[in-house]
Amino acid sequence: MTNDSLNPNAGIHNRSFVFAKPTIYVACLASYNNGILHGVWLDMTQSAEKIHNEIWVMLTNSPIPGAEDFAIHDYENFYDFPICENTGVGEAVDIAKFVTQYGRLGAAVFDEYGCIEFAKKILDNNYLGVKESKQEFAKEVFEETYGCDVLAKILTYIDYEKYSSDIFIDSYFSITVEHKLHVFSGYEETF
Repeated sequence: MTNDSLNPNAGIHNRSFVFAKPTIYVACLASYNNGILHGVWLDMTQSAEKIHNEIWVMLTNSPIPGAEDFAIHDYENFYDFPICENTGVGEAVDIAKFVTQYGRLGAAVFDEYGCIEFAKKILDNNYLGVKESKQEFAKEVFEETYGCDVLAKILTYIDYEKYSSDIFIDSYFSITVEHKLHVFSGYEETF
């Protein structure tokens, strides 16, 4: 373990991730109400203005003259975020930016805390990475804190399971995503 592994400033923004682009299917409601499927899949990593323009083009090309209303009828790659028919384009763009940057881990942190801004702060400032287990992480913390000289002399007396229980009460927390344990430093300084 390096000194940076316990450094909350070495957050998730220093790591490289690649995620599928979030998309939505926007349907023309005038067409839909007349039994015609007319709509477009949109890349939500674009600006809200560009998305609104693409929606306007889709409505202009509607088989029903004068179409003005649209709704989100489907979406992909938003993980567990609640995108619905009436979600605003600006809100969907904000969620898309978040899931593009943080992926399923971001969705799990959001699900835990319910606020994108707070989830961003936790991921950027408190993320320590994927760890094998809480006990292995506790061993790393112990070695970092007390040094290897002490460790060699008392290694057989340390109960890392109990130590991990103690440090995960107030100093660290974790979220498991796709069978991987993601560890974060305590979040009181994030508020």
